[in-house]
Amino acid sequence: MTREVKRLTILFPDADYSTVVSIVDESSTLNDVMRTNGLASRDGSYRLLSDSHGMMVNYQKAHSGPDVIRVEPPRNVAQIWIDHLRGPYFAPSQDHLGRDITVLGGVVDTFTTAYITSWKRGDHLVGYQFSPQPPYYSTQGLVFLQVPLKGAASNLYNPETGLCDHKVKLECEKERLDAIRGLWSAWEITELHSVKFREDVTPIPRDFTPYLPKARPGGRTKSRHVEIGNLSIVQLDPPIHRSRTIGPNSWPVLVCGSVQSSPSPKRGILVAKSNQSRPNLVNLEGFSYGMTQFIKIPEQGRTVHLHNPMMKDNVECTLINSEEHPLDNYRGRWVIVQLKRHTRYKRALRVVGFPRDFSKKGGRTNE
Repeated sequence: MTREVKRLTILFPDADYSTVVSIVDESSTLNDVMRTNGLASRDGSYRLLSDSHGMMVNYQKAHSGPDVIRVEPPRNVAQIWIDHLRGPYFAPSQDHLGRDITVLGGVVDTFTTAYITSWKRGDHLVGYQFSPQPPYYSTQGLVFLQVPLKGAASNLYNPETGLCDHKVKLECEKERLDAIRGLWSAWEITELHSVKFREDVTPIPRDFTPYLPKARPGGRTKSRHVEIGNLSIVQLDPPIHRSRTIGPNSWPVLVCGSVQSSPSPKRGILVAKSNQSRPNLVNLEGFSYGMTQFIKIPEQGRTVHLHNPMMKDNVECTLINSEEHPLDNYRGRWVIVQLKRHTRYKRALRVVGFPRDFSKKGGRTNE
């Protein structure tokens, strides 16, 4: 007798219908489940699946994926029919959420799947085409991305993960690349993991100024260690505390970190001083899964190093990109993250909030 691994609820929002199926094969993906249960589209079109957060889950393993899936496009993906172009390269339309979008590289009288970026061209969010089935991208295809602030690599949407983690190399001379840092622009796929700039599609605005990271005067600032007094809970999960520094000039601080693994009296590192938008930020000494930390999202990439006193060294952690908290929107900003175990990354950091969300009294603001 075949053993049931789990039961999966499948919602069809457009038809106001749902069904429950049994998962018996641990190796099957959610795509496989749809096909083996006769739930694939009868006209041969590709059915996009999303979870409760609006992320694409077609390629997730059924036994470890969500318990409930929706047969509808993810929040950042559109399936549309292109009936006209506005100019030679962009096709205006609306997605399933009613948002005005324009798809780069659209072909009239075709049905297409597109990833929707956060950038607007006029009043329309800009998207670019991909295939929901391998190969996801093809040579000469056009994509739309923001030139990174550092380095010569960027990321495209990956249907397998539902995130922008399909890495591509930017084929562009450094001097030329530095002149368009931060520019949202069209690029042409030359190989599976390479793209080249298409200035003819998205000319550089005359008033465009490339983004240059601000240099710290006098070199790198040394970390400042502080001792803090009793902790009071601001938030239980994920844990956030407030306290005051110990010393002649005591001042209030917002505190992240592992309370259990931190030594007594509590010591921490002042990572950022207060300003109009945030309080003083302190990370406690110590390291444990589940702890929170204040970090500044790097200008490029997803790697952050945290100090592990047990190992007497810094360890590499990976920031998780999500629809709720897209990293590209927070580059160079202070956020609150939580350290998690992850099946793909040994140490993962998930964005859970922002310092500005907490008032001086430790409560949340109404922003």
